[in-house]
Amino acid sequence: MSKKETCLSKEKDGKEIFSGFGSEKDKKDKKNSQKEPIPHFKDDYDFIEFNQIISDEINYLGVSFSSLENDKQRILEDRKALDETNYDTEKNSIKDEEIIRDLCTGYVSQPYKLKLMSDIERPVYKDRVFSLVCKVVELNGNDAILEYPMLFNAFLYTTTSPITKIEFTKYKDKIFTGTTVVESSAIVNFRKLVIREVSSYQNDGLFNLVILPEDTRLVKPCIIRYVKVKSRKMKMWKLNKKLRTI
Repeated sequence: MSKKETCLSKEKDGKEIFSGFGSEKDKKDKKNSQKEPIPHFKDDYDFIEFNQIISDEINYLGVSFSSLENDKQRILEDRKALDETNYDTEKNSIKDEEIIRDLCTGYVSQPYKLKLMSDIERPVYKDRVFSLVCKVVELNGNDAILEYPMLFNAFLYTTTSPITKIEFTKYKDKIFTGTTVVESSAIVNFRKLVIREVSSYQNDGLFNLVILPEDTRLVKPCIIRYVKVKSRKMKMWKLNKKLRTI
């Protein structure tokens, strides 16, 4: 047995203290492990309170994780339902060309059209702000700039023929609010749009969202099909607060 592994002792205040067997590495590991903080409890009440805090935190994390999983599952179900609805609606609804013909009084030979730069959130939630950006392009898809700015309006229409503009909720309030009118010659940015009613009141449960240019003989409208609007989701912190008060 080497000298480092022999029984060691040291003297303090004239007394011999046993320091144990082992190598220098073992002693170093032991010394490091003793640096870990250890909760100090004055009495049993402190210990019980500490356990309760830990238990509450574990329960809260469990509820939060469960809520996230439920939200994820709900989103997947919404997407599946929307895809199925779109498939059924597409078979019975009118085509984009027919809508453009109705909106443009039969004229379909515009030199320019509107192209959506990014799709909107789906589903859209009632009373929740969202944005919409599109741009003017040539028929071959190249970016274009009009000679003069014009007004572009955002409207909601039915998805079935004949298409009908939807202007009011069932309570006679304006259904589409925010920056529903934009003036531009290239990029058309609707920064703040709000739909005030769910789409379930419609016959097929959906809207068509149309960006209609001022001059429909120069620029072809942009049609966003099958927009579903649902009631607003409860915010996570409100859900957690509600569950913790049960």
